[in-house]
Amino acid sequence: MPRFEFIDEPINDYFDVVVEVDFVKQLSSMDMHQLLQRTVEITSGDLAAALFEGFSYFLMDGNRLRTDFRFARVSEQSQLSNEEQENRSRQQVQFIFYFFAQLNQAYPFALPPLPTGYEAFSSMPEELGFDS
Repeated sequence: MPRFEFIDEPINDYFDVVVEVDFVKQLSSMDMHQLLQRTVEITSGDLAAALFEGFSYFLMDGNRLRTDFRFARVSEQSQLSNEEQENRSRQQVQFIFYFFAQLNQAYPFALPPLPTGYEAFSSMPEELGFDS
């Protein structure tokens, strides 16, 4: 079942963003291999170095992909202003949209749980200063 959910428990020093998507068609083992390669490419570039912190869970079968993106909670002693913290959070969510927009181009999703228009993030906004 498609899902897009923030899991934020105050006792933890992190929060997760869970995204679960179904593919339009069953992926072959070669498709899954290529999707994993694409995942590595997306999560290991300059953009990822700035915005991607890691997965706490990653599961793929031929029909479905579930990812739990994990992000560190900003500490109380952070030197970032509230505006900078909000901007960083927004960029992290945009990275998730970028990740799924990239995968959706090669392996279409049946009913993505992401907001309408997330596909526009197949290239990240220029104002972030990254080439995709």
